[in-house]
Amino acid sequence: MWYELGRLSQGKAAEVANLSRSAFISKLARLGVSPFQETAEEILDAARNLPKRAKS
Repeated sequence: MWYELGRLSQGKAAEVANLSRSAFISKLARLGVSPFQETAEEILDAARNLPKRAKS
């Protein structure tokens, strides 16, 4: 599946499948496929690398 390989966004994959984005996400759930293309570690790394906000 191109979505699982990260080659298509959810929106584009839904379009190719002729589904709304929400229907596509529901279908992913029924098939046991994660709706997230990033791993938990990638998300944590991105969060760690966010610029620190100055406190006012």
